[in-house]
Amino acid sequence: MRLKIAGLLALHPIKTIKKTNVSNIKRFVTAIKNEPPTLVYHNVKNYIMRSNAGGVSEPVYQNEKVRLLEEKYPGITSPNGIANAYALEAKFHPVPVNVSDNATQKVNILLPQLDPSIMFGGYISCLQFIAALVSANYRVRILICESFDFDKVAVLEKLQHNEVLHTALSKCEYENISAKSDVLTISKEDAFVAYSFWTGITAHQLAQTIDKKFIFFIQEFETIFHPQDSFHAIGEYAYTLPHYAVFNTSILRDYFKQQKIGVFGGEKPDGDENSTFYQHALTKTAPPTIEDLQSRKKRRLLFYGRPEDHAKRNLFEIALIGLKTAVFNGVFVEGEWEFVGVGTLGTEHEIELGHGHTLKLISKMSHDDYAASLRGFDVGLSLMYAPHPSLLPFEMASSGIVAVTNTYAQRDTKLLKSISENLVPCAPSIEGVAKGLAEAVNQCEDLKARIDNADIDWVNDWEDAFNDKVIAKLKKFIG
Repeated sequence: MRLKIAGLLALHPIKTIKKTNVSNIKRFVTAIKNEPPTLVYHNVKNYIMRSNAGGVSEPVYQNEKVRLLEEKYPGITSPNGIANAYALEAKFHPVPVNVSDNATQKVNILLPQLDPSIMFGGYISCLQFIAALVSANYRVRILICESFDFDKVAVLEKLQHNEVLHTALSKCEYENISAKSDVLTISKEDAFVAYSFWTGITAHQLAQTIDKKFIFFIQEFETIFHPQDSFHAIGEYAYTLPHYAVFNTSILRDYFKQQKIGVFGGEKPDGDENSTFYQHALTKTAPPTIEDLQSRKKRRLLFYGRPEDHAKRNLFEIALIGLKTAVFNGVFVEGEWEFVGVGTLGTEHEIELGHGHTLKLISKMSHDDYAASLRGFDVGLSLMYAPHPSLLPFEMASSGIVAVTNTYAQRDTKLLKSISENLVPCAPSIEGVAKGLAEAVNQCEDLKARIDNADIDWVNDWEDAFNDKVIAKLKKFIG
């Protein structure tokens, strides 16, 4: 197969030369070493068959029919399913295991990767979970499942500012099982915790070798990350595998219960016995004083704007157009409002909203900067088209911001209002967002109510999130 790849490159020397750079060479060498050769071959072939950006060179087509189709609908003939099939097949390759009577019991945490550049949100929650296990005197081993670039030193450097996480992660063992070639030694008492449904497949295989269930650390109903395709179907399959469930928030757990998914599905659901939940700790913040609010010369709107594809569930397009619609409807008086968007991982952008208003999208803030900035806003906009509620609206509300957020399934108006009257529920539509913003702008003038409604019954400390009740359930799952 490697000779076939070499032959493919030799047949298209111009494209090969044009695409030869340090980054591409590194990616290619890594793939050759670690990925199935057939998968690499098909990816290289598909890459060559597609034209260069900007039409620098002519693409190679097998026949005239394909050429005509590609001219009208670029990419329509790309056989992506072939490469996807090999990639999906690789997900199911088992890790070779040695069950040793001499091995010490470990709680194995299966992570796709542990990259300091994307260590936020769900990863922080999982790292706090690991810290709770270490504090409970468990021996924790982190298994890296989908990355060959793990750098322990960089991870620990990233966590230096957080003594709890730095101490806990320093005590963990690490093993990279991405290649699924080296034998993994386990004991009959080991436990396996999956971070995602992809690592859940591997965790299930490992747990099966010692006749145990794996523990599923569920932070979202992850099938929503995929369209109605094979990956989506495999996601639904993963939740049917025998496991114990640890849900991020009772809201997410209630969704699984309502929809009869995972431990709450099947002929004999046992979710109440075989699951627990923790409340994801909110960023510690406090509302401003009435004097602070009264002294402001301008009102400010904070938009959780994530325009990248990985954050599609935050409905960036609907939120932006809804904001522009509210501006067009005269909700925001010109010269009296400032609009700031946070959350993007890319470069900063300025977006015209109309009527003299501009939205400034700024790069992702550090956690401390974000916490400090919350007190300076009056209205918030943060959408989440998924079962997990997102914590941003709750953090906004606890900072005295009147926050517009959408309803979803069992996360209805009644539930959101029960958390805080600073939350303004809306339909996940352009009209719904515009209407919600109009209500929020009106509501934000009641300064005393904003401060009173900032008192939210939700944890803001990770020790409270992983409290004794949660740990007791975990000990039962671990065995």
